[in-house]
Amino acid sequence: MHVPPIIHPYFFELCNIDLCLSKSKRIKLLGAVKPLGNGDPHKAVSSKIVWHLNWLGNVDDNVNTLYIKEIVNLVWENEKACHENPNAKHEIADEDYDHAIITECMKTYFRNIHKQASEQCSHRQAVTKSRRQAASAYETQSGNKGAVVMIDTDFASNILSYDSEEDLSADTLSRWERAKLVKLVFYVEGSKWCSVDYVAFLCWLSLCNMQKNKEHNEPDMDAADDTARPPATKRRRTNNTQKHCKKVFDLALAKMNDNKPKSHKKNVPFKSMVSAVWACDHTDDKFLDGTEWLTGFYEKTAQGALIKEDEEYLQELQRWHEKEMDGEMDADEMAV
Repeated sequence: MHVPPIIHPYFFELCNIDLCLSKSKRIKLLGAVKPLGNGDPHKAVSSKIVWHLNWLGNVDDNVNTLYIKEIVNLVWENEKACHENPNAKHEIADEDYDHAIITECMKTYFRNIHKQASEQCSHRQAVTKSRRQAASAYETQSGNKGAVVMIDTDFASNILSYDSEEDLSADTLSRWERAKLVKLVFYVEGSKWCSVDYVAFLCWLSLCNMQKNKEHNEPDMDAADDTARPPATKRRRTNNTQKHCKKVFDLALAKMNDNKPKSHKKNVPFKSMVSAVWACDHTDDKFLDGTEWLTGFYEKTAQGALIKEDEEYLQELQRWHEKEMDGEMDADEMAV
């Protein structure tokens, strides 16, 4: 049995994903759906039930089983109504109008999304592994503790792919063109909760990887630089020719996700990793003390000590956070 077109909309609708978006965008949003921390299969959002399944889990996991069962019931009832209406066109062939067949069809579609979600996760894991190794070298040489602990796959930015230029919005296409990258490279979706200092630290760790690869004449994989040195203690002009270039490009800041920092390892971010605006808006969330050395990391990093594209993005990010903070302060003053 081929997957009938009627199935696709239900997968998106139940997860509250706009069907007007491009197919590629819908698939990416669907693959980014995360399970709820309390284990519930769904939650009410503005009187609408929104499902939160686990794409990285097994198709037969409890929540995923309930999700598939819900879609099977919707498909079954829709087809039943078509059979009862002589003027309606059937979506499913009579020989396939069977609960078991439809269920297996749902599972096949689930496994396709699971594969894509797993690939996205594997990219983040590879980046995290190299950063963690570089952070270990940094921690040893600088004496700044906590660097390794803060490197968590679930805290990393989303690394996404696209099928064609048509999948990119005008502003995203413009950012890709400015980056002067080849077609179909990955793009990165940042997180609003990350402080500029934390993002700058991650960028610096990635540069350590590139430096080692070049020294050892290795391909540009995210391996660590065992000889990584801490960045300069204050910003200054340097004669850096910026030989290292990123092979991904960053989405516009307005497209950063607003997901909470949630680690399956139960790791909790340090306060220094979290932006001031996010902390103000999430006063009930708990963040750890420590890693005070990270505060001001970006300002202390010498100009030219980061990849040119990262430096430009961090400048943009810093301005964005400053504007967000100004808006927060204005709102407080108005409230008073």
